[in-house]
Amino acid sequence: MQYSDVVSVGGIAIVVIVGLLSFAVFFCRRSVSWVAHARKKTILDLPPRPKHQVHARSSLVREIRSLFTRLQQDSPCSVAVVYVEGPPGFGKTQLARQYAEDFSIRHHRQDVLISTLNASTKPELLASYIRLAAHLGIKADVRELPVEERLDRGLQMVSSAVKFELRKKQKWLLIIDNLTSDLKVSLSLICAGGSGTDVTYLPQSGDTDWGCGQVVVTTKEGALVEKAGSLFCNWYTLDHGFTESEGAQLLIRISGIHNVTEASKLAEKLEGIPLAIAAAGCYILKERDTYGRNYSYHQYMRDLERTRRDFAEQQTKQVCNYPWTLTTALMMCVLQQKPLYKVFCFLGSCDHAAMPMRLISRVLGEPLDVVTAAIQETRDSVLLHLSHWENDDDKIEVVQTHEVTWNILREMFIKTPSSGK
Repeated sequence: MQYSDVVSVGGIAIVVIVGLLSFAVFFCRRSVSWVAHARKKTILDLPPRPKHQVHARSSLVREIRSLFTRLQQDSPCSVAVVYVEGPPGFGKTQLARQYAEDFSIRHHRQDVLISTLNASTKPELLASYIRLAAHLGIKADVRELPVEERLDRGLQMVSSAVKFELRKKQKWLLIIDNLTSDLKVSLSLICAGGSGTDVTYLPQSGDTDWGCGQVVVTTKEGALVEKAGSLFCNWYTLDHGFTESEGAQLLIRISGIHNVTEASKLAEKLEGIPLAIAAAGCYILKERDTYGRNYSYHQYMRDLERTRRDFAEQQTKQVCNYPWTLTTALMMCVLQQKPLYKVFCFLGSCDHAAMPMRLISRVLGEPLDVVTAAIQETRDSVLLHLSHWENDDDKIEVVQTHEVTWNILREMFIKTPSSGK
């Protein structure tokens, strides 16, 4: 795909690295303070809720609850860990969110904390820990650390302070989202001073130093799960999608087309993959809002097949071995958002991480309000998630993509322009 208006990838990469370093230093230089309340309270910091409708996976939530019950029946004041492992696009993070909501309801009369730690990179993990520290009333000040050590030593300082405060809670739940083996090894080396000792700054199964808590770890890496079996650790493999009926219900809720027969056919064609079904529903909704209410499930299936054929002619292999249906459904959503092509190209050229809106505006040379307005137009889409970083009185708007979407953006806007497609 040719996109001549976009600056070179090399130039983008340099600006991105400088920009991200400046934002990382900004967060490390700021001190975090929070007024702690004497009364009991529930602290909730859940993974982002999709802008579209979601399907409640109550039976899976009950299975995870049962796993935790068995893990903690003999030692309720030790850390219990459940890994949720499976391919991208099958709803691991949203299942963790639904379990967290269930946890909050069950323990609403207690002093409860529920928080999310983004474990995709060390900067993301540190930002998550700083946010959690603020919620716990911790003043985390790393301004005196040398700049080159602020990331690693800052992570050490803040996680230790968080661990001390969590011990005071009656119940707590941490969602460690998108854990990778690279990050786990990196954290182990930090803690061990390079010696390789297997210690991390994340709660470990069976640990009593962190207090009475539960940890849900989402990961796509089965190798991490294979090492997870212990008295206080278990795993749940999420490698199956929606049933035909569940997929049809979600399509109907998102698209607004109440045709059960056709919705069921489309859900089957999309192999029940939650992210693909959500993408299809969002695409259909936008088509109907933009071009008329006659756009149907049948027309979408026809467009899906045509897009799949066109993409297959340009590619020799699937993107990251994702199913063709998932790749194609997300590609259609990307192609539908032409005003955001520059943003997509920028995100595809960067590492997979939350990007400050100010940085995107600076790199693209567009006014911040223009970029923000364009991205907000995707409010019913699966492509971009808007959130913010908070630190004292500062609020930084950030945008992030799903990992599958990010890989597709790299394929569409970074690898293909040179081919002239």
